[in-house]
Amino acid sequence: HLLLKAVKEKYPCAVANAIVTAIGGEDSQKGAERFERDVLIHRPDVLFTDYALNDQRLGLPAAREAWSRKIEAALHLNIKVILLTATPDQRVNISDPNTTLPS
Repeated sequence: HLLLKAVKEKYPCAVANAIVTAIGGEDSQKGAERFERDVLIHRPDVLFTDYALNDQRLGLPAAREAWSRKIEAALHLNIKVILLTATPDQRVNISDPNTTLPS
């Protein structure tokens, strides 16, 4: 909603709308399961996605597969995809290259 507000302030005559399909606590596998039904049905021009911390419990291979499925499906429909930067886990020093996120 903050991005939509900024777009409307910068371009007051533009027609812009945001549809939030997020479910708190959901990981990317669950999101991928409902992606076509809950997201693609709206035929967005731009898709913003960020699961990051919720994907810790999945592990990288499963998270990568879920993200890839969603990204490829959106790109197939000519939807622009923007991957948001993860919110850092405040319990760890993410600038330390030896840090791994806890599961």
